[in-house]
Amino acid sequence: MNLPALYLGLAITCSLVATYFYTRDILSGKTKPHMFTWLIWGTSGLIVFYAQIWDKGGLGAWATAFAVFRSFLYAFLAIWYGEKTITKGDWISLLSCLVAIPLWLLTKSPLYSVIWLVIIETIAFYPTFRKSWTKPQQETLLMYNLSSAQYFFGLLALANHTIVTVLYGAVMIIINTAFVAYTKIRRKAMAGK
Repeated sequence: MNLPALYLGLAITCSLVATYFYTRDILSGKTKPHMFTWLIWGTSGLIVFYAQIWDKGGLGAWATAFAVFRSFLYAFLAIWYGEKTITKGDWISLLSCLVAIPLWLLTKSPLYSVIWLVIIETIAFYPTFRKSWTKPQQETLLMYNLSSAQYFFGLLALANHTIVTVLYGAVMIIINTAFVAYTKIRRKAMAGK
């Protein structure tokens, strides 16, 4: 049995199911994605995908590729259906991420690139966290749970487990899980008002 292929299949299944439900909720107006978050995640995820390929990540790298596609899809949909309130903090987050990109180019190291990109990914979550403080009902938490599962199976599908290939997926699992917990707490707090 080819376990990496099985794990990649599970990762892709999680990604496709997450994409279906999140896209459905965006188009129905239930979910309002923040374009800045998804645009940055797509861009940095694409670079991580290439770093994983370079470091012989094998099939597991393709789980990242599916997340990249999803991120760009959501950024595109956010133009029409997303959060329209863009704050100064959101712009600072976006600009911080854009400034950080040349920094990893200067290092010329896949390891430093992935570390920088993980920092960028974390900063990129700020607009979505900020929006979810006041509008926690505008996120489809199933998508974040399925994304965590996708990254988990993607890690299992990796052919080469190094910091370069593992760090991004591991951090995304942590961030997605933290966001789900945060949003549930905010929903509960707002329901009690």
